This record gives sequence, structure tokens and C-alpha cells, in this order.
Amino acid sequence: MKLTPKQNELIEKYKRLESKYGKGNVFLRYVNDFWRIRFIIHKIGEKKYLPIYDYKINGRTVNSLDRNNLLIGYDNKHKEADPNSWRSQPKNWFFVGSRIKTECEEE
Repeated sequence: MKLTPKQNELIEKYKRLESKYGKGNVFLRYVNDFWRIRFIIHKIGEKKYLPIYDYKINGRTVNSLDRNNLLIGYDNKHKEADPNSWRSQPKNWFFVGSRIKTECEEE
């Protein structure tokens, strides 16, 4: 699959943050109307997350990654989750954000 330069740039930023904060702790999340989509750092079992405001993330780039099936949603236990499945989950469950697939996975 061929990616655009903006998509490659976003993936490189993601990889850089993963190497700094630990593999599996970096997510993309919509923060609010002012900050829009940002990288966040979340560790398993914690109730809070740390937004990283250093990088401006283009929403169109994120949408195109999602259309190419390169985004996977995760919950607070860092297991794959659907953001719309909150009604069927335990009380302390919440959706953390999405990770970017950076490596090809063989099935």
C-alpha cells in the first residue's frame, strides 16, 4: 500500500514517541475542540492519560489512515476495542484511543 508523505510523517512521529514512551503506550485521541486530535500517552490500568501538544495532527491524514485500515482502537487495558461498545462493558471500562499499525501482520 502506498502512503502519502503526510501519512509517512505521522507514522514516523508515532514511532519516535513509541521509542521514547514505550511500545504500546502511544495513542491518537480527540482531546477537545481547541486541540483536536493529539498523541496521548497511557499506561495499562491508569485512569488518566498525558496529551502531547508538540505535534499538530491533520484530521484528514488520520481519516485516510483509518480508511486504509491502519488504525486500531484500544481500551484502558490496551486490548482491541470498538469505541461504540461502551454500553456492554464493565463500569470502569473506557476507550483510550487508536494505535497506528506500523508493521505488516501476517495472518
